[in-house]
Amino acid sequence: MAALHSALQSLSPTPFSSVPAAESEIISYLQNAFTEAQTILDSVPLPPPNDPLVATRPRSSTSASTASNVSEISSSSARSEPIDPSHISLQKEWGKSIKLNAKDNPLGMA
Repeated sequence: MAALHSALQSLSPTPFSSVPAAESEIISYLQNAFTEAQTILDSVPLPPPNDPLVATRPRSSTSASTASNVSEISSSSARSEPIDPSHISLQKEWGKSIKLNAKDNPLGMA
């Protein structure tokens, strides 16, 4: 849990005076920021395969590049590199996904 909390703290505001000015220091500063970001991304659990957003078919007409409602969203087949095994345990820290009633969630987003 400490690893995820540490990574999430890296998203907090940073005073400009604490950002290093030397090129060698800024490289390590940015590498650390990217490592923390990757930890956060890897910790978010993937949706189950039977999730309606994952199981939807792509639209037959793709004239517009933006979705106007949830039924037009389709899952991307693009995948990143395999998750670091040390980050898999962090996925459990997010808890269970929530289920909402249609009347409480008129846009169908969760």
